[in-house]
Amino acid sequence: MTTTTQSRPNYERAEIILALFPHSDLRTAKTRPALIVQADDLQVMTDNLATIAEVAIDRVIGTLPMKDVDKALRHTLGL
Repeated sequence: MTTTTQSRPNYERAEIILALFPHSDLRTAKTRPALIVQADDLQVMTDNLATIAEVAIDRVIGTLPMKDVDKALRHTLGL
């Protein structure tokens, strides 16, 4: 018997991902872009802070410069 383990992808800060976000009715959902702002497995967006399950992530579609990410977070969080 052979056991196969599937490796978990590592998401890095400033990557833009596609993730499944539920609508307010919690019955339907839509794939939307989200920004990784921490590299410790927390996925959040700066204008709509939310934690999503890693299984809801479809794939990485790009990255942003960290200076832009930091600027957006400082503005959103009033830092």
